[in-house]
Amino acid sequence: MDIIKITNLPENKGKLKVCAYARVSKEKETMLHSLNAQVDYYSKLIKSHKEWKFAGIYADEGISGTKSDRPDFTKMVEDAHNGKIDLIITKSVSRFARNLVVLLNTCRELKRIGVDVYFKEQNIHTMSFEGEIMLTVFAATAEEEVKTMSLNMYWRIQKDMERGLIWGGNDPFGYHIEDKKYIVVPKEAKVVKMIFDLYQSGLGDTAIAKKLNKEGIKPARIDKWSKTTVRNLLLNVTYTGDLMLQKTYRPVMSNKRYKINKDTKPKYHVSDNHEPIVSKEQFRECIRIRAKRNAVYKDRKPVKSYPFTKMIKCGCCGSSFHHKVCTYQPKWMCKEADKMGKDYCTNKAIPERVLYKVIAEVL
Repeated sequence: MDIIKITNLPENKGKLKVCAYARVSKEKETMLHSLNAQVDYYSKLIKSHKEWKFAGIYADEGISGTKSDRPDFTKMVEDAHNGKIDLIITKSVSRFARNLVVLLNTCRELKRIGVDVYFKEQNIHTMSFEGEIMLTVFAATAEEEVKTMSLNMYWRIQKDMERGLIWGGNDPFGYHIEDKKYIVVPKEAKVVKMIFDLYQSGLGDTAIAKKLNKEGIKPARIDKWSKTTVRNLLLNVTYTGDLMLQKTYRPVMSNKRYKINKDTKPKYHVSDNHEPIVSKEQFRECIRIRAKRNAVYKDRKPVKSYPFTKMIKCGCCGSSFHHKVCTYQPKWMCKEADKMGKDYCTNKAIPERVLYKVIAEVL
């Protein structure tokens, strides 16, 4: 038996402070009830009741109903806790939250502070006796609909990939994707060809990144080149005119987070899909050179582990800090700043004694 203690009930000193919550998913841009339509409707509805005081419209656009971190949704709950809201009106259970746990927890949280939620489509008031029972039934149905939609979408994506069709993704440096077709960007393509030529001539990832940054050549979507950016480009089969589909995947279709596909799902290699920037022979030669260099590194002594290894991240570039001895003093510094120089990352080294001192003060 779940007994809920309701505290801080609002005193009926005047008009009821009423707001509305609306949400529209990007995937349903053509749906009849758009976000603007919902906002307009609820504004008029609330203002038409003389006993109600308009407390605003909270709306999230293009955010999945399965996520609990919707900005306006979070703000609405905070305002309710601060006494700015007595009643929340929303179209349906699925508009409020499709995740059963999020829905029930939020409604119970609001109920404890005396805030009612009214689901218009299902005609449910959470403050009523039968409210939570009905809410659980409708929420479970909404959650099952999301699972069904996810499975249908996954099936469609898989079938398209089996046919060699592209699904999502950003433009790789050197190409522009238009109508699911890869179009070469000549200026960027020259840089891509140069990177492959430099690597084949003997330069490593770090040296190439330094050269590109020094010449003021900008990569895609980030400010500067790093050894990781160069390495990923050199390993990308896209530049040969082929495609490798499903290199990443979404474990849950309703969640936007992707995971690297480490043979968890099938991959699809599409040959001669678009115009190449480098030849397949040059690509394979660069792969062979990398394998040879990696074999040399494997023969070296294993890297020693220190107390703060893999525990410190650079606040400037996001790279890990590593241990280094400078003039007999152990220090920790950003790997990229150490390898790429101050032009790439301006973060300074931290003496190890300072780290121990800070930790001791915190403890």
